[in-house]
Amino acid sequence: METKPLLVAGLLGALLLAGCAQSNDGTSSDTSTPDSFKDIQTAPDTGVIKGIVVSESITPIAGANVQLTGQKLNKTTDKDGAFVFTDLKAGTYFLKVSKLGFFTQQTSTTVVEGETDVKTLKVILPVDRTSTPFAQLYKWDGFLECGFGVGVAGGVGVNPCAVDSANSHNTQEVEVIQPISFIQIEMVWEGTQQLGSILNVGIYASGTANFVDKSGESPLTLPVTKEIFDKNKPNVTSMIQRVFTGTTDSSAFVTTLNQRFTVYTTEFHGFLPREDWTFVKNGDCRSPAECGKK
Repeated sequence: METKPLLVAGLLGALLLAGCAQSNDGTSSDTSTPDSFKDIQTAPDTGVIKGIVVSESITPIAGANVQLTGQKLNKTTDKDGAFVFTDLKAGTYFLKVSKLGFFTQQTSTTVVEGETDVKTLKVILPVDRTSTPFAQLYKWDGFLECGFGVGVAGGVGVNPCAVDSANSHNTQEVEVIQPISFIQIEMVWEGTQQLGSILNVGIYASGTANFVDKSGESPLTLPVTKEIFDKNKPNVTSMIQRVFTGTTDSSAFVTTLNQRFTVYTTEFHGFLPREDWTFVKNGDCRSPAECGKK
C-alpha cells in the first residue's frame, strides 16, 4: 500500500495513540428515558402500567404486541421497546407479550389508583429459532466526541478521543441471532461539521480493521450478505459495530466534533429484504410479507 510519506508519518503517530478508522475498544450505552414514558397522564381514579420488552441480551424489541388478557386492550411497543396503558382501574392485570420470531411470555402486575410514576415492568422475550422467517431490529444512539479523516490510501480515519472512552460512544456490541440470512446497517445523523459531515460505519474483525464498512453522508446504508458475514464472523452471537469520521474523496480532509448519530441494524432470518427497502425510508420490517424479496 503506497501513501504519501510525510502525511502518513503524522497519521501513524495518531493511529498508535487512538487506532485507525476501524479500531476502538470503547463501549456505549443508551440510558435515556423512552419518549412513551414522558408526561404520562391518567384519570384521578385510575392507574398506569408501563413497561419495556427486550431480548435476552436486554436489547429493546420494537413491534411486539402487548395484550391485557381478558380485556380488549392491546399496545405495540415503540422503537425503544416501550409500552404504556393508562386509565386502568385499580387491581391485578395479566399481560401477554408476543412477536414473530420470539417465544410468547406472560406476566402480571398491580395497578394502584392515582399513580403515574410507577415501576417499569421489564418483559424478556427469548428467541424462537425454529419459528417462521422474521427480522430483528436493533437501535443504537451513539456519540463521536472528535475525529478526523484523510482521503489517502483508500481513506484513513482517526479518533483521538477514543482514549477517553467514557465520552466517545462510537462502539457498540449488537446481538446476533443465528442462523442469519442478511444484515442491513443504517446510520443517520444531522450534519453539523464545517469541514464535512462524512461518517464511517463498519463491523470490527481484528487488529485495526473492519471486515466491512462504508463512508458517506446521512443516511448511510451498509448491506452485509450472509457470505461476507459468515466468512469473517462464523457462528458468533454478537458483533462489534464502530463509527468513525469517514472520507469519500482522495483529497478530502474531514473533521468531526461532538457528533451524535443513530444506527439501525436489521437482522434477517429465513428471508432477504427487497433491494429498495430501508428502515429509514420504509420503517420496521417484521416479516417477508412486509419487505421480503419477491
